[in-house]
Formats: sequence, C-alpha cells, structure tokens
Amino acid sequence: MLPLLITVFDLSASDHGLVSAGDTAQWEWADPGVGPVGLGHAWGTNPDGPTLHDTVDTLEVPLPSLVGLDRPVVKVRHFYDLGLGDVGRVEVDDGSGWTMLQPLSGTPDPAGFVGASNGYVEHAFDLSGLGSDPGFRFVFQADTLLAGDGWYVQRLELWDGDVVGPEVTGLVIPEDTQDLVGPYPLSVAATDDVGVTEVTLRWSTEGGPLVEVPMVPGSGAEWRAAIPAQSKNTVVSWSVLASDGTHHTLWPEVDDTFRVYLAAPTNVAGPDGPHQVAQSALLDWTEPDSPEEVTHYQVFQAGVVSTMLVSAPPATVTLLPGAEQTFSVAAVYGKLGPGDRSEPVTMDVEVPQLLSMIPSRAHQGESVYVRLEGQSLYLQQGRTRLNLGPGISVASLDVYNAHAAVARIDVGANAATGSRDVEVDGTRAPFEFSNRFEVLPGDQAPSIVEVTPASVTQGQQVEISVVSTVDFAAAPTISTGDDLLVSGRIQALGERASFGLAASSTARVGTHSLVLDDGRRRLVVDVEVTEFKVPPRSSCATVPGPAGVLSWLLVALLLRGRETDDGDVA
Repeated sequence: MLPLLITVFDLSASDHGLVSAGDTAQWEWADPGVGPVGLGHAWGTNPDGPTLHDTVDTLEVPLPSLVGLDRPVVKVRHFYDLGLGDVGRVEVDDGSGWTMLQPLSGTPDPAGFVGASNGYVEHAFDLSGLGSDPGFRFVFQADTLLAGDGWYVQRLELWDGDVVGPEVTGLVIPEDTQDLVGPYPLSVAATDDVGVTEVTLRWSTEGGPLVEVPMVPGSGAEWRAAIPAQSKNTVVSWSVLASDGTHHTLWPEVDDTFRVYLAAPTNVAGPDGPHQVAQSALLDWTEPDSPEEVTHYQVFQAGVVSTMLVSAPPATVTLLPGAEQTFSVAAVYGKLGPGDRSEPVTMDVEVPQLLSMIPSRAHQGESVYVRLEGQSLYLQQGRTRLNLGPGISVASLDVYNAHAAVARIDVGANAATGSRDVEVDGTRAPFEFSNRFEVLPGDQAPSIVEVTPASVTQGQQVEISVVSTVDFAAAPTISTGDDLLVSGRIQALGERASFGLAASSTARVGTHSLVLDDGRRRLVVDVEVTEFKVPPRSSCATVPGPAGVLSWLLVALLLRGRETDDGDVA
C-alpha cells in the first residue's frame, strides 16, 4: 500500500507555530546568516552566529491528531553543524514524559546528531504506538566549549505508511584486481523498517549490456552475489538495488567501479645527474608485483610508434632526435600480452644531430672537402675527430663553430664501396650517425682528361691548359713540388683551367704529379719534364745554354714573388 501524505510544515515559507523554549530560547525562525546561508528561511539555533554555550533549548512541533493513521511517520529535512561536545536529538512524549526517538536510519552517535551533515539531509521518525496526540520536539544541548553554526529545520512532513526505502551499506566491495580467473564477490547489508524483499546486483562493462543478478540472503542483513571473471583492461561498473516492496534504494547513487588489469613496472628512471648530451641512455625500473609471470618488457617512447623489447631491466634506449624523450614501460605476461604501462619518465637529455654532410659521397681514390653541419655536436678545433671507417683518412679538419666543420678526406683506391657510418667525436662524446656517407667505385671518379701541353723542358716555361670531367668550383691552388713553379695567373672556367708552369734547369726528368685544389676536391695532373739538350754548333753564333735558361728562371721566380693574392702578376 502506498504511503499517504497527511500534513506538510514548509518552514521556508512560514514558522507554522513551532514553539521555542529552553535556557536561552535560541531557536528562531529566520534566514540564517551562518550555516545554510542563502537557502531560505528555517527554524534554527541563533541564526546570526554560532550556537550559544552551556544550554539546553527546545523547539516543539504542534502535530495534528494521529487518529486513524495506521503508521504515522514524520520526515524531517534539516541541517546541522555542531561543535565538539554538542548534540541534537528528537524527543517524543506519549504522556509518560519526554524520551529520545531514533530515526529509522539511525543517527551518527547513540546520543543523537553530532558533527556536521554537510548540507540539508532527511531523516524519518516512526510515531507508531505513541498514541493519538504525542508531543514532538527538537532538543539542542550545548556544553561550555566549542560552538558550531548550529541546527536548522526547513521542512516536516507527516505521512501514513512506509515512507523510507531500505538502508544499504557495503560489506565486501570489489576493488581493482589482477585476478583474471574470478569471480569477484560482492556483499551488502540491507535493512528496512518494514523488511527487505529483494536485492539485485546490477553490473556492466564499457559498451556492454546491463546485467542484473539476484543477490542471495546470508546471515543477518547480508546479501551476496558475484561478478564473473573479466579480461585485462576491463572496467566494471556496478550498483545494488534494494526493495521493501514499496520503495527502492539504489546504492551507491552513482555506480561504483573496479578495474581488472595486469600490473605495470614501477620506479621507472632515466640517467642520474644534470643535463646530458647523448644518443642513448640507460632506462631502469622495478619489476611489477603480479601473480602472473612476466616474460619480457616493452619500452615505449612518446610520439614514436615502434617499441623496444627487452628481457629484463635495465635497457639501453636509443634517443631519437626531435622526439620527446619521455619513456614508459609495460610488462608482457606471455600469452596474456602486455599489462599496464608505467608512469612516464622524461629524460633531461640533448640528442645530437648530423643535419647535413656535403658531399655525402666520394669515389675510390678521390680527395674531397666535406662540410658537416649539425646540432648539439659541440665541436672544438684540435679536439674533434672524424671517422668514416676503413680506407678513408682525414687529412685535415677545420672547426667553424660548435656545430659545423670542414674536413678534407682521402678515400683509398681500395676502400670498400657502399654506405658508411659517420662518427663525430666532439668535446662531449663520440656520436655515430648511420649510413650518412657512401663510397662509389673509382672508375667513376672525377679526373683530368686532357693536359695541353703535357710536358715542359728543364729550364723552360709553358702555359698549360687542363680539362676535367667536372667543373672547377674556383681557380685552384696548385702544388708542384720543388722542381716546378707555377707562374702567372691561374684561371678556371667551367671544366677548364690554365696556368703557367716553369721547370728549373735541374728539374728531375720524368713524370711530375701536380695537385689542383679548388676547395671542393683535389685533382692530379701528370706533367712530363724532359731533359734540356744543347743543339749542335753549326756556326760561331752564340747558343743559349743552361746558364741562359737559369737566368730566365730567376726572372720567373722574381715575377712569382710579385704575384697578388688573386694570381695576377703585379
């Protein structure tokens, strides 16, 4: 049978004739200045401030006659914030004197309402068996010490019948678990002033249907049920619905949840110490606490798709330039797969980069200048080393700044062709960059294909023109050795260069190799020095001999001494 509403005391609109009495008579009908401020009028203790000390004050409610009511129940909407040692209680008088009446759901303390309600709450009081005209009052009792904001009553309702649903409290509540076998037991205590008729467990997983399971009564007020086993990474939402045949109570009001998971490693940490410059780092962690066996681990880097697999900690991780140096680790539990990822750790590491290497290839037997540019290389003249592997020597290395340098490299004629790793050893550490240089076959190397003339006689001078398979980057400098001398202006246009060349009177007869260096590469020119031969005398005419040639050579040397920086003769 549904309950019937008999009378309403809306104390937010009227005082309804309630009677204040007691030592200080501090119960007043007002809009509170403390406690439930801004929530409308109510009957309260000292509405302008904290409750008064060392007092017992009452607020009596003039209830209507209960004649003809089968089960009279008063529902009270109230707020309380009471100091330590203060108490509020409801009392009734059936003609034999005032006695305390417990609400159907009980009070925070056997003595009554203590502490704070944290907002307006409702309690119901059963008046059955108290006669047709019982007294009903609120009693506030304060000691001499601390005071709170007080006790406020805003609404009372007189009902006939059952107005309160079952009270539900948790006994065994499922928590986050690594149990993949299940089931997950759940039990509650369900009580009611009339009697609990049914309790139902309601549960679901994300995207799954709502499952309802009748709970089985146990001893006393206990009701039991279980949720079946779930796979890892499953969040289960659940609630309990209890009924007394008239009213239903959903507990908790918002679904509770628990999660089935496999544990993550803990205490993930990168390298100790201050800011570092490195291409790799040591990552360590503590193995997870789990009933399942860990077979290996996955290491993840933020923003990077690939993962690294290791059998046990620690692990050396490659630091990717331009990526966030944040890592997390997951344990892999055999066929069960990976568990949760650990909390991420961010390393204070600067990752060097080789942004460009020009040229990035050279032929067997070729001598070229290579410009390196990067970030976080920390190069220093005299301390930086460059290594391109077997068969390639570094003849010189000039550092322009902390992250750029030019090196002259000589590729051996028998150096293995193919890609090479480049190692740059700056002031921080050796850094290796994979497959950044390539050695090409020597038969494709740039070379001098034409020399005109191809010889010079001892003590004489010629104007030589050479043609290369590639354009000259600039007018080359020319290394000749002690027996030969470059004179006049060196010129270059496209693949052709020209220069004057003089041979001393004692120059070694045979092939001389000249090195032409245009700042990009070094090319070799072979020139033959031929022996000076005095022609046979045919008359008394003077024949120039080696002495005359030597005089000419001295003039050439003087001219060279007066050359300007651009090769012009002054």
